[in-house]
Amino acid sequence: MKILYIETHFILAHARGEQPATETVLHAAERDLLKLALPVFCVYEALQKHRRDTPEREQWASRLDELARNLEHKKLDTDKGEAFRRSAGDLRKLNDTWQRGLDQTLNRLLRIATLLPLSRAVVDRARLVAPHLRKEDGDPWHIAAVLEDQSTLEQADEVIFLSGDKEVRAFVESRGIEAVAAAEKVVAKWSLEKD
Repeated sequence: MKILYIETHFILAHARGEQPATETVLHAAERDLLKLALPVFCVYEALQKHRRDTPEREQWASRLDELARNLEHKKLDTDKGEAFRRSAGDLRKLNDTWQRGLDQTLNRLLRIATLLPLSRAVVDRARLVAPHLRKEDGDPWHIAAVLEDQSTLEQADEVIFLSGDKEVRAFVESRGIEAVAAAEKVVAKWSLEKD
């Protein structure tokens, strides 16, 4: 059995359509060619990141609308005003598109992935992992959830931890788990193809 541990970046990259290979990975999991495992903390983190970024994009859109109104009110360059308005509209559409993408991605993952719980053992292990990483974010939680998933690790033929963070990959590899930076590498290594 092939196990792929995914994290927050995978969720957001798929939801935003940024990495086409994430779709190939999900499709392979739906066909039981591999098993996906996802720390439950990553679901929370993806939702929080999206909620944090959405108002920022809305503020930008409002500022662009304001610039357009100022140009139109002063009867200055109306072409630039229209460009500002279109850009504001595009940002709002992007928020809507990404929200739909996130909802669809999470619904799909909740159907096909094994969720790794945030248990007391994970919390304790995360505290031990954190000093080995330079930045403070959710990475110790992701790593701890994977390392606590011993029964799955022991029965797997092949295991890959997918993370875009070089420091996280190095730490996971120091614990004997192969780590790669992008879904494309998983697709290539395991010869996954989308039908």
